Amino acid sequence: FYKEEAHSVDSVPVPLIRQFFSITFDTPLQEMTKDMLMMSFCLGGMNLGDLLLMKKSNYKDGRITYYRNKIKKSRADRGLTSIKVEPEIQGLFDKYTSLSKDEYLFNFNGIRWQKGASRNFGMLVDRMCSLKGLPHITPYQFRHSVGTIGRNKCGFSKDDVGMLLNHRGQTTVDDAYIDYDWSINDKINRAILDYVFHSDKE
Repeated sequence: FYKEEAHSVDSVPVPLIRQFFSITFDTPLQEMTKDMLMMSFCLGGMNLGDLLLMKKSNYKDGRITYYRNKIKKSRADRGLTSIKVEPEIQGLFDKYTSLSKDEYLFNFNGIRWQKGASRNFGMLVDRMCSLKGLPHITPYQFRHSVGTIGRNKCGFSKDDVGMLLNHRGQTTVDDAYIDYDWSINDKINRAILDYVFHSDKE
């Protein structure tokens, strides 16, 4: 178990990631929140807002392709990205898609992303950690951890990790001349999941 009282970096240490996702929390809402964070982490650090707003039309042949909501109005490509659904979350994927009766891909107890949602999720995760004796973690730190692990532990370039996180700025001239190859996202994401969930490396 992760014993450190606090951590100063913006990402979550790998032992703490493993510990958080191995815990059984106390209420259905807390367990669902853990499931959402696990899905977000395993889908290349997908924003929770995008996870909640994902439509059935965004899923085909085992992968999710979508426009990142936060940047779709500020980039020429509208923040297009795509990621494979990996085995680590297939059970969760099936669980929450089976509950959806409308156009949304997932049904997380009817919760939708709206004003104040980020703060509310943050407070809930903070309380979950406090109840289990864990250091303070914010939901966004899991996304940062995807980038940190991909770059520092798995050795991928900053550009490729930035593409996985869909955190690039305005589309560049190079982007206009290079076709997207989403298998690169899948390769980085697979390496991150192997490092975190299938090794004892720290």
